[in-house]
Amino acid sequence: MGTTKLDLSLRLRHPEADLSPIAQRLGLTPSWRWTKDDPRSTPLNPELEGSRSASYCSIPLPIEQATDMDAALTDALKVISPAEQELKALVNSGGTASMAIGWFCDGDAGARISDTIVARMARLKLTVDVYLYFSPPAT
Repeated sequence: MGTTKLDLSLRLRHPEADLSPIAQRLGLTPSWRWTKDDPRSTPLNPELEGSRSASYCSIPLPIEQATDMDAALTDALKVISPAEQELKALVNSGGTASMAIGWFCDGDAGARISDTIVARMARLKLTVDVYLYFSPPAT
């Protein structure tokens, strides 16, 4: 019962800046990335009308199968910390940096993020996006 899996990623948004240097600084490959004015597209439709109105980058974080929220976030922050200055510059120039948490659970779960983790995330100027995915209990 409880958390079955946590999927973590770093999500970056900015009105116009190229966000790929942050991924490069971390040595990670984005799963999605575009820069303002790039043509719009999707995996299923590579030719949509218009262009991107802002820059976006989603970087999956290489965290082992984790079910403990604090442990997973501690590991994720170790991966992200080398880009602390870049993240602060991004936020100070009008962008956002978010820790995206995909929380897969059976519906009978709860989790707590410690004040220590919240403080570390605040120092990195990270916001938190939580996506809940419920699985029905086994019958």
